[in-house]
Formats: sequence, C-alpha cells, structure tokens
Amino acid sequence: MITHAVEAYLSRYYNTARTRARAERAVVTIFSHLERAYRDGASLPDRAAMLQASFDAGAAFTRASVGNVPEAQPPDAERQPAEYP
Repeated sequence: MITHAVEAYLSRYYNTARTRARAERAVVTIFSHLERAYRDGASLPDRAAMLQASFDAGAAFTRASVGNVPEAQPPDAERQPAEYP
C-alpha cells in the first residue's frame, strides 16, 4: 500500500494535483494508523482509516499509470507466470 502511494506520487506520467493529494493522504494515514490497527485488530476507527488509505493509494496508483516496482526483475531473470490457487 505504501509502495503504491509513493510510486504514484513520484510518477512522471499523469501526475495531477489530485493524484498527489490522494497519495499524500494515503501515506499520512498509513503512518498515523498502521501500528494501532496492527496492535488492536478490534479498533474500528484505525481499521477504517487503513481501508481508506488502501483505497487512496490504489486510486492514485491507477490514475498515475504506474506499476513498475512489483514487476521489477533483473534482466536475466526467468519470467514465470503467476500461480493462482
């Protein structure tokens, strides 16, 4: 989630003020609520904040037309199809 937000913020393509705002909001929310949501899984306000951060990061990531980090592999790496259960 944090990777999506940061990558969207740093994107050179389609990086609008709205995209940057969503990415910034996601990062701030993650750092404000992640530890509490992890330590107390029953904390609905923290879990709701993380859900919103996930949405904001994903929306910014999609709008910025990025996706390089998850696909990064060395040039000589063997490409394997994803395995689905």
